[in-house]
Amino acid sequence: METYMNIIHRNVNTSPLLPIGYCNSGVSTKYPVIYPMSYVDACAIVKYEIPEGTKDGPYFTRAPLIEGANTRSNNTVQNLSSVIILDADSTVGEEEKRGAPCPYKVHENLKYKGINHLIYRSFSHQLDGYGNRYRIFIPTNKPYSIDELKDLNEYAIELCGEGLKNVPENSDWSHAWYLPRRPMK
Repeated sequence: METYMNIIHRNVNTSPLLPIGYCNSGVSTKYPVIYPMSYVDACAIVKYEIPEGTKDGPYFTRAPLIEGANTRSNNTVQNLSSVIILDADSTVGEEEKRGAPCPYKVHENLKYKGINHLIYRSFSHQLDGYGNRYRIFIPTNKPYSIDELKDLNEYAIELCGEGLKNVPENSDWSHAWYLPRRPMK
């Protein structure tokens, strides 16, 4: 794990080297346009009031599409990233439970360890027995590839603590990570 410790930031005032991907339409769009966006700009987007809407809508990807690509897949998203993205949906422990650990506790753990991060709610956060559901973005201090993703995820989850479960979406290189939204009333 020492290698992965050197990849994850220890300085809260730093930002990743490579852009993430941003698509302003939903995953149901046949040919999405995924723009490069800085981590700092992504943080700015999720800081504002959480809009109401449907689950499908604007999203982030670990990296932008390669030049000339018009669909999102592991073969069309650039092969290096400098942000770890975790889907916090479940907790493990003596008895696995639905819902992730308290996001504030995860934030405090990462803050205490000096890990730069962004946590924001997902669409199903606190809905009908789902419990806590959120995303965690952790910028890295050097790019990593899909081959390093699984081990980096495991290390990042260990840093989060609180029994956060590693879910399959975390290892999907081209996964669409929706921006925060809440259901319409």
